[in-house]
Amino acid sequence: MKTIRPPAPPAPSLLALAFAAAALAGLLVLAIAGWTARHAGERQQLVAHTMEVRRAIALLEGRLARADAAALQWLVWPEAGEAAEPHASPALLEAEVREQLDGIARLTADNPLQQGRIALLRDQVDGWLAGLDALRAEAEVAADRRLPASDIRLLAGRQRVAGAAIATLRELDAEEARLLVVRAAAWDESAVVLRGAFVAATLVTVLVLALALRLRRRERERRRAEHARALSEADALSRSNLELSEAVFARSDSLHRSREALVEANARLRRLSRELLQVQENERAALARELHDDLGQQLGALRIGIELLALDAPGEAERARLRETAAVAAGCISLIRERAMALRPPLLDELGLAAALRWHAERQTLLTGAAIDTEVELPGLEPNDEWALHVYRIAQEAIGNALRHGGAGHIRLRLDAGADAVRLDITDDGRGFDIGTGAAGMGLRNMRERVELLDGNWHVVSTPGRGTRVEARWPRAVVTARPDAGGAG
Repeated sequence: MKTIRPPAPPAPSLLALAFAAAALAGLLVLAIAGWTARHAGERQQLVAHTMEVRRAIALLEGRLARADAAALQWLVWPEAGEAAEPHASPALLEAEVREQLDGIARLTADNPLQQGRIALLRDQVDGWLAGLDALRAEAEVAADRRLPASDIRLLAGRQRVAGAAIATLRELDAEEARLLVVRAAAWDESAVVLRGAFVAATLVTVLVLALALRLRRRERERRRAEHARALSEADALSRSNLELSEAVFARSDSLHRSREALVEANARLRRLSRELLQVQENERAALARELHDDLGQQLGALRIGIELLALDAPGEAERARLRETAAVAAGCISLIRERAMALRPPLLDELGLAAALRWHAERQTLLTGAAIDTEVELPGLEPNDEWALHVYRIAQEAIGNALRHGGAGHIRLRLDAGADAVRLDITDDGRGFDIGTGAAGMGLRNMRERVELLDGNWHVVSTPGRGTRVEARWPRAVVTARPDAGGAG
């Protein structure tokens, strides 16, 4: 028979990879362009700021010259000073000079070198204005408000101070001019980088699109070749299927016979398991009777004898030791009775399943302190002894697992009968376990085996930290079947 090679798993689409690369390249170029544009904008703002500083310096230089000329005119020719317009008065012009100087200081606050020059300029302007104020005060005192020749010479000295201030102002302007050249060059460089980024983006886009078109053409050719190969392999596969169907048909009869043998073996195994469990229960019942009737009575007689010896003992120490021995014997008697009840509770045979379940729950509550609620509702139902014994053992095992392994503080047992089935539901609030990890132990396997031996359905739900729920269901006919009717299974 011809072996058909399975198709190889599909490789990632080169076209999709090309478009992904295009998107990545586009995002990278856009990021570079955005960064370049942002820095170009910052440099443009720096250029505009430098130009604003230069305009403020030029305006201050003009106002300083006008203030100097107005002060000279007012001091030398008072009549002309009085005839001047109010906005050209020396006091108003001096205020404008100070205001403009403060504005330049704010604009160059981030330049320590310019701040030093502005501080020098502020001292020069303050000295020049202070000298003018002194000369103006002398002129006010003079009768004709004209300065003598000596004070005119002092005025000329003050004008030299004003010239020094203008020189400092021009140094400020020269520094700003240098910064303007540097920042304009950086702006031009950013513009060049930005244009280069857009050109690169265009080139990358064109190249990737061309690659994508080429890959698309190659993808079409590959699909046509694969289609032809698939047709050829389909024809070979149909012939192989025909041969395989003949082989499968030849083995079907053998598998059917094997399945029948397996079903029969499973049935024998179930019968053997039921018989084994019945033997175990019989041995437990016999052992319980021997413990209770024989060993329990002998220990009781031993205890009575010890107590009688204690009454006749001559000394208090001997009586105390004999009483302690009698107490140990009483403890052994209680322990033997508990073991006998655990092996085979008489209540199960004498009062039925409901009484036995309630007794076991109360006994576990006394031993462990856990709260165990028992609800048994089997109206009009007379279960057979075998089913009742298995249900008692399942409940006993489930409660024991919840207390020993789960650390449960509250357990709820409910046994009720419906129209078609009888359900046993045992829920606890213990630690739980992860069923998927195979943490189930021998106890769960034994419970499941007992349920399935009587044609029941078994279900366990458990989550770590959220407790465990054990649920079993049996057909009503299995529960009420008598041994002479063939039992269950």
